[in-house]
Amino acid sequence: MASFASFRNALLDPVLGVYHWRALHGRTALFNQYCRQALAAGIDRLYYVLSFDCDAPEDIEAAMSLHQKLLRIGVHCAYAVPGELLERGAKVYREIAESGAEFLNHGYRQHVSWDAGQNCYSSLYFYDRLSYTEILEDIRLGDLAIRHILGRRARGFRTPHFGTFQRPSQLRLLHSILRRLGYQFSSSTTPYLGFRSGPVFSRFGLPEFPVSGMFTYPLRILDSWGCCEAPQRNMTMENYLEESRRMTVALTSAGQAGIANFYVDPRHVEQEPLFIEAVERWLEVAESTTYSRILASCCSNQAESAVGVAC
Repeated sequence: MASFASFRNALLDPVLGVYHWRALHGRTALFNQYCRQALAAGIDRLYYVLSFDCDAPEDIEAAMSLHQKLLRIGVHCAYAVPGELLERGAKVYREIAESGAEFLNHGYRQHVSWDAGQNCYSSLYFYDRLSYTEILEDIRLGDLAIRHILGRRARGFRTPHFGTFQRPSQLRLLHSILRRLGYQFSSSTTPYLGFRSGPVFSRFGLPEFPVSGMFTYPLRILDSWGCCEAPQRNMTMENYLEESRRMTVALTSAGQAGIANFYVDPRHVEQEPLFIEAVERWLEVAESTTYSRILASCCSNQAESAVGVAC
């Protein structure tokens, strides 16, 4: 059943309402449109980008173990780590970075806290509740943490709890800050914008890589929270594997062009063989890569005039 929030958002954005209908009744046409947009953007194959949101202390140890497993099967990973936790796990994350992993600025403040009553982490520090100055400072401090801990500049950014920060005015504000700080891209939008604008687009300023959704409801993010930690979860890792498998079939059937842009929290999947199985299935049909490499490929294909991808 659709939530009140999604119903309200559909009223505020009539186009979103149309895409909700298409997600339920016109999936084939939706995936075909997505693949055409990918080709127009210079993406002539199916890419697999796997990123990790490392929002809790437990993700530090899990990230290293998982990273080693994925390296062995040829997966290139990206990591979004709040600056406070990057400092706390400096040794681990530095070693991961030195292996070639891409790191996104994920703000500075740790944005989850342990809820003993629910026996899980609860979310806090939402950008839609902060002032411009507070958002700028969190991004700036996250940027400094990456420079200090990893000895490099971050090229990309992911908003903490980005699903609550999706209004066009919010995304334009975000991209204006990122541009001011010298960033090249963001991956801070939901599957809706992926189907509406394509797997990479620049309508808010910088290139934006929307995350991917579920097959059964393409506008809903497929992540590990819903099947591993959410207090009232109605999914299992078996569901995750099945959704991933069906999404693989849908994108390959539609034209084998696009970006399967999935993220999970390491602590949720590090001990889950079904997650590794899902990854291996993607590797059978898609090329594992990173956001920066895709962006370079789009630029080399001179796709800017098609969808406004800014090189």
